[in-house]
Amino acid sequence: MKKVTIKKIEKSNKSRFLRVQDVLYKRDGFSEAKWEILEAINTVHILVKNIDTNTLLLVKQVRIPVLVNSSLVSNGITLEACAGIVDKYNEFNNVYRNLHVAKDEIKEELGYNVNIEDIKEVDTLVSSVGLSGSQQTLYYCEVRDTDFTGQKLDFDEDIEVVSISSTKDSILDILKNTSNTDTTTKYLLSWYLLNK
Repeated sequence: MKKVTIKKIEKSNKSRFLRVQDVLYKRDGFSEAKWEILEAINTVHILVKNIDTNTLLLVKQVRIPVLVNSSLVSNGITLEACAGIVDKYNEFNNVYRNLHVAKDEIKEELGYNVNIEDIKEVDTLVSSVGLSGSQQTLYYCEVRDTDFTGQKLDFDEDIEVVSISSTKDSILDILKNTSNTDTTTKYLLSWYLLNK
């Protein structure tokens, strides 16, 4: 992984992904109150298993917010399930839109070309409940070595694919002993232990 150095942190009113909103609300029996929220950006997260090698495929990358804000992960490097924001395919309804984004992310981050029918929904969750209330749709997908065609990363992405054994002991080791794995990935790994 390439080293990342923070040069400056500034407050920003202009953002490609984040929009702060002030929400004025009234609860019965209470006076009016205000809460700052972020406009929700929905995401997809996919746990991918290579059935030829019996491994789960995760991604390692530097996450700038983790680098800046986390005392648990000083280098900002996280270990995550393949994921992406739902920011395209507006012509589809939400179910097909999410599936198309999931398919694209599997290709971009992991390098596997899969059929949409092979991507199975695991769950849909509300995340960041105090900040944005965004929706995360979680998926599971199995791939074979022959599905590999190479990563298609965006120009500014530096992502390393990490293969872990799909054995119970390997998964439990990540669940118990890693501080650089996000809760969504831990949820998917726990789901895998219970369902596969």
